[in-house]
Amino acid sequence: MDSGHDYYILDAEYDFYGRRFATCSSDHSIRIWDQQPNDQWLPSAKILKASRSAISRLSWAHPEYGTLLAAASEDASVTIWEEQTHPSSLPSSSSSSSSSTWVCRVTLKESLRGVSTVAFAPPFLGLQIAAGAADGMVRVYEAIEVTNLAHWPLQDSFEGGREGGREGGVTSLSWNKCRFDPPMMVVGGSGGGIKVWVGREEGQSGGHGGRRWEVLCELSRGGGGGGEGVRDVAWAPKMGRSYHLIATAGRDNKLRIHTLRREEEEEREGERRGGRRRWVHDAVEDTQEIDVGAEIWRVEWNVLGTLLASSGEDGVVRLWRKDQDGRWGLSKVLHRPSGRTRGEGVVLMNK
Repeated sequence: MDSGHDYYILDAEYDFYGRRFATCSSDHSIRIWDQQPNDQWLPSAKILKASRSAISRLSWAHPEYGTLLAAASEDASVTIWEEQTHPSSLPSSSSSSSSSTWVCRVTLKESLRGVSTVAFAPPFLGLQIAAGAADGMVRVYEAIEVTNLAHWPLQDSFEGGREGGREGGVTSLSWNKCRFDPPMMVVGGSGGGIKVWVGREEGQSGGHGGRRWEVLCELSRGGGGGGEGVRDVAWAPKMGRSYHLIATAGRDNKLRIHTLRREEEEEREGERRGGRRRWVHDAVEDTQEIDVGAEIWRVEWNVLGTLLASSGEDGVVRLWRKDQDGRWGLSKVLHRPSGRTRGEGVVLMNK
């Protein structure tokens, strides 16, 4: 189908229910698509001047906070858009009984360089959003009053792209979605470094501010170093497993699937917070490396964390599944467009 964009599509994101998705492009626009009763996808809204520059990533908020969409832009900003629905004058038998308008509620401009990635936090952490930029910083904002979407104070920030004392940009990030763990995210850098970060509460009462973010562990490097080393990272839903899975993709054509187990200990009496255990060390039990044969642009897990999808510059979407020996292997090739040339890749639609 015709995307309606005038230039390259840089990201595509499904909403929570999977019946709507948004696309963004180098043409500075965002387009919203809705699934119809006959399973056809039709454009429902467009934001033609959503930014002054290319829009690199999108993220939907959990629906309990309304219909919110965040956009990361190369103009060093993050914009948060809210959908406002209005009754339509069309008959109820029409394919559309309502119309909507997208309103920019806030523009976050603390970044010094282009914002490359953005992701809303899991809903149990509140209405928070993390943004990673080419200036090497990860910034976490929170709407303290969910009824006031114009106010998103900066809660935390840390140098997610710095490696060995050298500056580097942040290219990707993904939150840990397990509510039984402290706030955690995996961050990929332009130099190929991939680190897992954990937010420690600093004892402040009320809200979610006052965290101190520290490196929990560093995963095996991707991308071969230099340039935009890490293209994407994705933290799998845990869903009853005793370990975590993180997928990473780089410019070196390698897909890496990391298995993390935690070693935990009871906090000392003076540090006890409600009897909770805390992460004290992460052991990277196993990292499986798969040579895909082409640069990988996106990786994404299904809702159970049992199936991994990857896409890249060769225009192929691949599904990966664990076999009976516990190793990840190619399960299916979903899309192989004809007539494509190298560099005309596929952007994976994340859910």
